Amino acid sequence: MSISLLGPRGAYEFPWIRYALLRDNILHHLEQGAFTSSFSETYKIGTVLGGAPVFLSASRLREESNQAQALCLLPIGKLAISARTLAVLRFESTLPEGPPTRIIGAELKLPWLASNAQHLADVFGDLVSALLHLTEGATAESVIEVVET
Repeated sequence: MSISLLGPRGAYEFPWIRYALLRDNILHHLEQGAFTSSFSETYKIGTVLGGAPVFLSASRLREESNQAQALCLLPIGKLAISARTLAVLRFESTLPEGPPTRIIGAELKLPWLASNAQHLADVFGDLVSALLHLTEGATAESVIEVVET
């Protein structure tokens, strides 16, 4: 499964797991385990999986991405994951709802994650950079379309 973002500054496609780990780490580190409206546009990205396209406020997504950029500096040992994301990765038939999240650190093995990963930027830094690029210069009217690809 992949997610694509389409906006006035271009397009970007990425595997759903990069988004899920970014979301989980926002939830764990920036929202202390409780979904709030502070990252509403970022959380909406995941609603495209198995559904219809979603339209996001590019300026709001930029604000959220600027805040999320701080996560990229955290050491890999601080990598958090939700019970739901972990269940998907383990091909479990029942998916738990919502939080909790927990620190999994370097024990999470992903085929695209180098064994010498040092920071959370190695996990989802390219996604954060793409969000910042796609929303650069965004106005109140700017929109990002999100689709499952």
